[in-house]
Amino acid sequence: SGSSNAPRHELLTQVSGTACVVLSTYQTTVIEIDNIVACNPQYVILDEGHKICNPDASITIAVKTIPTPHRIILSGSPIQNTLKELWCLFDFVAPGTLGTVGTFVNEFEEPIKRSRNPSATTMEVQMAIECAKALRDHIAPYMLRRLKREVNTMLPPKHEKVVRCLLTDAQLQEYLNVLNSSEVRDFQRRVGNLRANLGSMDRNGRMYSTGGLQSHSDILGRGMTEGLARQAFKALSDLRAITNHADLFRVKADHHAEGGERGYVSFRSNNPVDLEASGKLKALDLLLTQWKAAGHRV
Repeated sequence: SGSSNAPRHELLTQVSGTACVVLSTYQTTVIEIDNIVACNPQYVILDEGHKICNPDASITIAVKTIPTPHRIILSGSPIQNTLKELWCLFDFVAPGTLGTVGTFVNEFEEPIKRSRNPSATTMEVQMAIECAKALRDHIAPYMLRRLKREVNTMLPPKHEKVVRCLLTDAQLQEYLNVLNSSEVRDFQRRVGNLRANLGSMDRNGRMYSTGGLQSHSDILGRGMTEGLARQAFKALSDLRAITNHADLFRVKADHHAEGGERGYVSFRSNNPVDLEASGKLKALDLLLTQWKAAGHRV
């Protein structure tokens, strides 16, 4: 128990072969998979386990290499898009139970999918019902399902309060830097040019513009293909990062400047956190201090 400033791989090496509990994010699991495998865990429990629904994802491949006699998935939405996602989850908790992915698709997913087609025959609909029943019976021994109403009585009352958090000086400066950046100014200029081209619409759905008579979809389509949507999304992502913590944007920008891929860079857990760079963290620090003084467990 306790905390340590040692690198993760050293900590995993130290606890290997001992009775311990290792808590890890999915991203860290991918990075430290060899050290986690060396710990020879007796149980592997995946919270929000539907994150391994893609059989080709790096996290899916990583967790399936962990040799353990007990595998458990916790998920409120095990199926989000296709039945193949269910196969992938079962391939982790009980490999081979649903056969190969090809067999599963042919015997379960495709018949059920065909029955949803408006032109499906009565036989196809009946076959899908039988497939669904067979699949339900097949997976029932491995699933423990609980509806929200069944556990609500076991949970304490939920109280929600909204706390307004102001930007710190560091956040405000970074926020203004983004708004005044050349990228945002270029975006505003291009949006202005696009709006200038939009005029009245005739009865045939065409727009009168300074460049002549054009279709509305042509004007908007050209604007979007030129990257307006991408520019807007990047600016909003940067602003959102800043409102969480100014360093999130700084690290992201520095990483990209050094030639790394565009995207957020996670902080190491043993790095000091600058509370002055986050209004949310300052508010949280104040709340925790007050709650602890009042005798709450925090």
